[in-house]
Order: sequence, then C-alpha cells, then structure tokens
Amino acid sequence: MKKSKRYMQKKQQADSPVEHLALAVEEKSDTVMNIDSGIQHGVVQSARHIINMDLLKKKLQNPKKDSGAAVEVKTREDYEIYSCLKAMPHCIRSMEVSRGDKDGNIGTNMPLNDTICVAVHHLDDKSYGGLCVLREWGATEMFNIFVGYNPLQSKIWRGMLNDIPDELFHACILETIPNGESAPDWAEGIYHIARDFNKFPASSELPSDAFDKIFDGTDKLKNPSGKPLSFLNAQRSLCAYNFLRAIARGKAENKKVFVWEDGGYLNPIIDQSIEDNLTVAQFRSLYMIPDDPETDSQLPESFVKAIENIFVGTVELTRNGYDMSAVIAASRAMNTRFFSIAASYEKIMLEGDSITLACIDALSQVLYSTGSSLRNRNVLVMGARGNLGRLSVGHLANILENAEKQLWGCDLKLNWPKSMPETIPEWAE
Repeated sequence: MKKSKRYMQKKQQADSPVEHLALAVEEKSDTVMNIDSGIQHGVVQSARHIINMDLLKKKLQNPKKDSGAAVEVKTREDYEIYSCLKAMPHCIRSMEVSRGDKDGNIGTNMPLNDTICVAVHHLDDKSYGGLCVLREWGATEMFNIFVGYNPLQSKIWRGMLNDIPDELFHACILETIPNGESAPDWAEGIYHIARDFNKFPASSELPSDAFDKIFDGTDKLKNPSGKPLSFLNAQRSLCAYNFLRAIARGKAENKKVFVWEDGGYLNPIIDQSIEDNLTVAQFRSLYMIPDDPETDSQLPESFVKAIENIFVGTVELTRNGYDMSAVIAASRAMNTRFFSIAASYEKIMLEGDSITLACIDALSQVLYSTGSSLRNRNVLVMGARGNLGRLSVGHLANILENAEKQLWGCDLKLNWPKSMPETIPEWAE
C-alpha cells in the first residue's frame, strides 16, 4: 500500500514503537500495521505485524463463552460502546440483577433513573463496559473526564463514542505537549485539552483555550504561580468544571448527580469545600477553574447550597482515591457520602494479583526483546509495602535466581504506625 508523503515524513521522525503504532492507526486503521524491524531490538528479522483495530473491535463485539457459544446481552440502548460489555460477564450479571431481569426479559428497575453521572476514568473497554451498566440503570446523562496517560488510547477508543448524542454523553481528555526549554525545570510536560477528543453539544462547548492558558501558566489571574500545572491539578480543574455543569443541569432538570471516579480527583475537594463553606466563585478560584457565567447564574452563591439535595455522593475505585478521602475521615467527620471498593477482597487479592502478573509479564517481554531476562537481574521494587508492590515482591521472589541477594523493597510505609487490629479484615489477618 502506497503511503502519503506526510506519513513518510512523520515516520522518519518517529523514534519509538508506540509512535510508529500511533502513526499507523492515524494513517489507516483498517489495514495491517507494520512496525519497522529496526526498532524491535532483534525480536524479529522482518517487519512485525500488529493486529489491526477492526479485528480488535470484532473480538470485542463477538466474544465467546468458555463453551464456545456467543455471548448475548440484552440492553435498552444499542450504542457501539455496548460491544465492550460482552467481555465482562460479572458486570452483565450485576446489570441484569439490578434491572430485575426475569426469564430473559429486561426488567423495569432503574436505580439510577433521573441521576446524572460525572465519570472520571481511564480510557479503555472496561471503563466503557462499566459506563454501559450505569446507563442501563438509568444514568443516561454523563459528563466523562477520561484519564489520558497514553495518546494511543484516544485514537483507539474515541471513535466508539460517535453514535451517542452529545447531549447525553459529554467527553474530554488531557494530553501533554513538549515543554521545550523548560523541560529541565518541569520534566512532567505541559497539559492541554485534546481538541479532537472533545464531545460536547455545540451550545455548550468546552472552553479549551481558557483551560490551556491556565494549565501552561499563561493565565496568571487563574494560575498566579505562572507555572505549568501538575497532572493532578490540571485534571482536578477539568473535573471540577464539568462537575459544576452537571450540578447546574441537575438543578434545572430536577435530577441528582453522583461521581464515579478512579483516582480521588473530585471527592476530596468537594468534601473540603463543604467543610470550608466556600462560595462557588471561591471554589473556581481555588482549583483554577475557568469562568462559566451561564452555569454560575443557575447556582446559589454558596457551594454548599449549590450541591445541596443534588449531589448524592462518590463511588471510588482506586486505593489512591480511597486514601485521599480516608485522610479526611481520620481527622473529622466527612461531609460527603463516599463508597469505595479499594480495600475490598476482590480489589486487593483478586484484581491486584492479576494486575501484578500483567505488569511483570510486560516487563519480562521488554527484557526478552533485548536478549535479557529477569532471572539474573537485581530488582528494586518502589512502594514494596503497597498492594501491587507487595504482590510484585512475592512473584519476583519466585522468578529471581537468588531473591535474598537480588531483590530489594523500598516504601515510605516503613515509617507508618501499625494498623489498628479492628481495621484489618478477617481475610487479611
């Protein structure tokens, strides 16, 4: 297949497998993508073939049960992202039970009816599947702020959102741009809004330019430091803007609002803002949120009054987010309803182990590609007392030739006080 001049120019500039793969996706997603053998460090002698995106989507849309039978899912909606749900049997079962399905018929229960969801999540098929379940339970109006670490994910998954009406599914994501001469002082990069990902109604577009000026320090009125924001602060600014919009819509439509997040971006600042009795204007100022006169005109001046009887609470999935709110709960009574699965048996013992094995496998594959292996290397596990770190140490001890001499762990938790006996679940004793 003949490639465009632009493709060849960009190909010469690409210097990593990820860049080559992203370029291939951008150029032509329905063909087999070739990655130059020269960047594979001797893995293969000829071009390495990567499965094209159409095949990936077909696999998602037509998963098989262990018996080989096709997975069937009955849903009220039929948007493309529902294909992701087919590979999530536990989510399907939970969805069916809560809907009150019976004898193969969709039930009438809609526990989240008249509820708006503000979702802060990673961008992948599992997140899409989870959003589908929430929609089937009635939360069909969504403000989605995806967490973007890998720009390739945006190219893979953004197209699946096109058939959902913008009014029902808002979406945005951050991406980084090179920061040039400031790199030595700010190696993290400068964040900005990924314009080609935005999904908003024409009547309420995201103020991307205003966000970018805050993120890079140009808007010194909103960002007095004049320095680029960290990822946490940039993400919180973006999340809080959408949260206020959701609250305004909830007030206008007599609906509730809940947060479904993966990382502690919103609940800690909502809870603290209630504690400090901030105004909506002070909330915007403190968290460097762009002005939105139309939204603020629909809300009371007080932040507490603005969310009163509208904000239901937060469901948090990560340990990081759990710890952020747990710190608050340890010092005072929380002002928000907060539910987390981060310290559950399923999250810690089952999902944690699967993630750990996947990470070690990925690391092993990288080493294999250079002709090396883990077995004879020295390994330092940072965060060795955390959930994934602890599990990593256990698996690495079985992989290394001599774990006593080759394996080290480092963690700030060594200085933490011991947990109180009543805080330790029976399965962890």
